[in-house]
Amino acid sequence: MRGYGQFCPVALGAEVFAERWTPLILRELLAGSHRFSELQRGLPGIPRALLTQRLGSLQRAGLVERRPTRAGRGFEYHLSPAGLSFSPVVEALGRWGYQWAAEQLRPDNLDAGLLMWFLRRRVQVDRLPAEQVTSSSSSAMPTSAASGSSCGGQRSTCAWPTPASTPTCT
Repeated sequence: MRGYGQFCPVALGAEVFAERWTPLILRELLAGSHRFSELQRGLPGIPRALLTQRLGSLQRAGLVERRPTRAGRGFEYHLSPAGLSFSPVVEALGRWGYQWAAEQLRPDNLDAGLLMWFLRRRVQVDRLPAEQVTSSSSSAMPTSAASGSSCGGQRSTCAWPTPASTPTCT
């Protein structure tokens, strides 16, 4: 990435953090995704080659460490101490987005599969019964007073074939 050419802490930080997809990659790593496939799952729409390139950039910047898996096949990505220090920045960006940008949500911002991927991180799957668990939800985004638009209801059904598996959503 071409820098700003300034000896300014904000410019130096922005050279690393403000590149497209980088804050979302950091969000995924902070949320516990470590495998390339997990990162792809949490970042729908990012091309595989771009994710590879961004992870390499984050490695060179000292934010991400690439480690072999315990099984010896493939690699995992972990945040270094410098990468972990972005946690309050990512959290603050999320709070800002929720407070100031959430009114601008459109139907194409709603992704039931991604929502279930996020929820999967919060579910204690070891506490689920051994048989398949199905969750069905229906949500409607309220009409925004500012825009007068409504996203209408969306229905999603997700099933966990086994507690250790990834849910499938329709």
